[in-house]
Amino acid sequence: MHPNEKSRSLREKAENMLKQRSMPGFQAYDPKNIEHLIEELQIYQIELETQNEEMQRVYAELETSTSRYTSLFDFAPIGYLTTDELEYIREINLTGAELLGYERHQIIGQPISKYIHPDFQDNYYFHLRKIQESGEQVTTELGFRNPRIKNDANLIDFQFISTRDDSGKGVKSAFIDITIIKRAQNQLRENEGKLSSIFQASPAGIGVVSNREIVMVNDRMCSMLGYSNQELVGKNTRILYPSEEEYNKVGSEKYAMLEREGIGLMVSKFRHKNGEMIDVLISSAPIETGDLSKGITFAALDITKQISTEKALSEVQLKFEMIASNARDVVLLANQDGSVDYYNEALKKLFNYDKDLPVTLSLMDLFASDDNSEKLKFALRKQSGKFSKPEIKQNFELIGLKADGSTFPLELSLSSFMFGTQLMMVAVIRDFTEHKLNQFKLLKAKEKAEESERLKTAFLANVSHEIRTPMNAILGFVSLMQEYETSETERKEYFDMIASNGEVLLNLINDIIDLSKLESEALTLKPEMFDLSEFLNEVYLYLVNDLRLKLKNTSIYPNLVLPDQRHISTIVADRLRLRQVLINLIHNAIKFTETGFIELGASLTHDKINGNPMVTFYVKDSGIGIPEDKTAYIFESFRQIEDPFTRKFGGAGLGLAIVKRIIEASGGFTGVTSKLGKGSEFFVSLPLATQGIFKKNNTALPAKQEVFNFEGKSVLIVEDKIPNTLYLKSLLSKSSINLTFASDGAQAVEVFRKTKGIDLVLMDIQLPVMDGYEATFRIKEINPDIPVIAQTAFASVEDRERVFNSGFDDFISKPINPKELLRKMALLLDKKNIK
Repeated sequence: MHPNEKSRSLREKAENMLKQRSMPGFQAYDPKNIEHLIEELQIYQIELETQNEEMQRVYAELETSTSRYTSLFDFAPIGYLTTDELEYIREINLTGAELLGYERHQIIGQPISKYIHPDFQDNYYFHLRKIQESGEQVTTELGFRNPRIKNDANLIDFQFISTRDDSGKGVKSAFIDITIIKRAQNQLRENEGKLSSIFQASPAGIGVVSNREIVMVNDRMCSMLGYSNQELVGKNTRILYPSEEEYNKVGSEKYAMLEREGIGLMVSKFRHKNGEMIDVLISSAPIETGDLSKGITFAALDITKQISTEKALSEVQLKFEMIASNARDVVLLANQDGSVDYYNEALKKLFNYDKDLPVTLSLMDLFASDDNSEKLKFALRKQSGKFSKPEIKQNFELIGLKADGSTFPLELSLSSFMFGTQLMMVAVIRDFTEHKLNQFKLLKAKEKAEESERLKTAFLANVSHEIRTPMNAILGFVSLMQEYETSETERKEYFDMIASNGEVLLNLINDIIDLSKLESEALTLKPEMFDLSEFLNEVYLYLVNDLRLKLKNTSIYPNLVLPDQRHISTIVADRLRLRQVLINLIHNAIKFTETGFIELGASLTHDKINGNPMVTFYVKDSGIGIPEDKTAYIFESFRQIEDPFTRKFGGAGLGLAIVKRIIEASGGFTGVTSKLGKGSEFFVSLPLATQGIFKKNNTALPAKQEVFNFEGKSVLIVEDKIPNTLYLKSLLSKSSINLTFASDGAQAVEVFRKTKGIDLVLMDIQLPVMDGYEATFRIKEINPDIPVIAQTAFASVEDRERVFNSGFDDFISKPINPKELLRKMALLLDKKNIK
C-alpha cells in the first residue's frame, strides 16, 4: 500500500473513533480499543521508518548521479558554456575555463564578447543571428584572446557548435581548440607557395615525369633546351636526349639507383632544340618514397662550362702537384681566414704527422706562441677584412709545433694573391733547425773567443786575491803574536781572526776541489729518501745562526715557507749535497743583503718542457740585486757581477757554479730572477722522484717497463685543440680503451649525459663555450663518482690548488707525460672498480 493511502486510512480510523467517543455509553479507555490503537500506531511508525530509509537511499543515489554529471560536465575533453539572452555567461565547465585561460569564477557573469578577439566580433554576431533565425545547430570558427599566450598574436582559434537552450532564450555551446589545425593549414598554404616559387626561380631545370612522360617543367628547363612549355609537356622524355642509346642508358641506371638508394644522381647529355649538346647533372627522386608508379621529379643543371673548366684545371693541378710533391719545403695554400686549403706531403714529414692532418687545419695551428707568431696573427687579421687586398709578402722566423708537442725553428715565406674574387695565401715553410744551430754555434764561438782572455785574467786575479787576502791576515796576526807582547783578550781576538780567515781559505780550497770533481764527473751522488719539512727546518736553523754569527740578525729578518703536505712531503735526493747547495745560496744572500729579509722555501712545480713534477727550492733576499744583462752567466765558473779589481763583496765566483753543477748532476736545473736594487730570488729544481737514485749527467736508472691495458673501459676526452686530441687519441688507443671526444665544455656535459658506460673523463681546463671547471661540476652532478683528471698548461701551485678544490680527482700538466697520464688513469680506474 502506498504511504499516502496508509495515512488516509489511519485518519479515517481516527475520525471514526472520535465520533464513537461522542456517542452515549462510549468508553474511551476500553482496553481493547486502546490496544488496537497502539498496534496501529506501531505499524504506522515502522512503515514511516521504512519509508524514511528508502528516501535516504534515493537521496544518496541522486547525489552520486549529480556528482557524476558534474564531473562529466567539468572534465569533458571539450568546453561547454551557456549564455543568457543578454549574452552573459551563466555556466561553463572547467575544461572550457582552462581553454579560455581563466579561472571559472572569473568568467561566469561576464559577457562572452569580452573574450572574443576583436577581429572575430562580427563573426560571433552572425553566429548568433544564424541560431536565432534557423533554430538549428550552427558551427563557426572564432578567435579568442588568451592571457596565457605571450606572443604578439595573443590568439587561440576555437570551433564553436551552438544551439538554443531549453528555455529558448539563451544559447548553449560546445567548443574545441583548433589552433594547431589552423596553423598547419596556413603553413601548408605557405609551403605550397614557397615550393611554387622555388620551382620557377630555381637556376636548375626542374620537371615531373610519370611513366617517362613529361607532366610539367619550369621556365628554366624550357630556356635551357630552347623549347616552350607546350612543346615539352605531354612528350616522352626521349625528346631530351641526343640518342636512343643515351635515353635507354639513363633510364635504366636512374631507375636502378632510385630503387636501390631512393635517389638518382648522374651526369648525362641533353640535346638543345637547335641540335647542340649540353652536359647536365641530373638528380631524380620519387614523388612518393618507395613508389615509382606515382611519378618522379628531376632537376637538371647545365654543367657544360664547368666540365670544360675542370679539364683545364685538372691539367694545371697535375703540374702543380708534381712540383709541390717533389719539393723539400712545405707548400701550403691558405684561405683568407688562415684555414689551410692545400698542403704537400712535406708537411706530414716535417711536423711528424703519421696519418692525415685534421680536415679543419689552420695555419696558426702549426706554430707555437711567441712574439713573432703574434706579428703573423696581426698580419693575418689585416688580411681577413671583407674588402682586403693582397698585402702580405713577408718572411717570418717562427717556432714550429710538431704533432707530438715538440718544437723546432722554421722560416715561413708568406705571400697573398687574388684567386678570382677570393683572397688566398701561399706559404712556404722551411726547417731552420740546422741554420739556427750553426748560427748559435758561431755566435757562441765568437763570444767565447772574445771573453777567453778576459776570463783568464779575471780568474787568476780572483784566486790570487782570495788566497792572499786571508793569508795576509793569518800571517799578520801570527807575526803580531810572535814579535809583540799581547794580552789574553788580544790573543783571543787574533786567534778568532786567524780561524775565520783559515775557514775562508778552507772553503775556497773545498770549492775548487768540488768544482774539479764535478767537471771531471768524479763526484758521486748518494740519493736517499727524507722528510722535506724536517730538512728545510734544519737548513733554516743554519740561516738563523749564520745571521747571528755575522751580526746581521738585527737588520735582516729570516723567513721559512714550507710546501703543502698534501702535494709533497718526502723527496729522494743527495741530502748532504742539497744542503750544500742551499747553504751556498744562503751565503750568497747574506753577503749581498744589508737590511730587509732572506726567505727560504720550497714548492711543487712542473717541468715546462715535459710536464714532469719537480720540487723547487728558492732563496729570496732584499739585497742589491743583479743587473738584467748579468743574470745569464752568474752560474758559470769564476763569473762575478763585480769588476775583480774594484769589487766590494769578495769571493772567487765558485759558489753558484758548484750549485749549478750539483743540481744538473741530480737531473735538475737552476735559475735566478732579480731586479737591480730590489733583491734576488735564486731557485733550484729537482725531479720529484719517489724511488730510485739519480745519476750524474742527468741520467736516471732505467724504469721498469709498464704495460697498460684498459680493454673494456671508456674515457671521454674533452679537448678543443685538434693536435692535442690527435696526440691523446694516438697515445690512449694503444691501451685498448674506448674513446669518446668533445671539443668544448657544454658538449662534454651533453655527451656524458647521453653516453652510457663512461669510466673516466680527461678534462681540459681552458675550453670554449664552457670552461673545464664548470663542465666538471655539472658532470659530477650527474655522476659524483666519475673520476675526472684535469689536463692543463697552467701548472702553478695555485692552479693545482684550484683544480683539487673544484672537484677534480687528479691533475696532469701540459705537455703531457704519457707514462704519468697512464699511471694516473690506471690508479683512478682501479679505485672506481673497488667502489
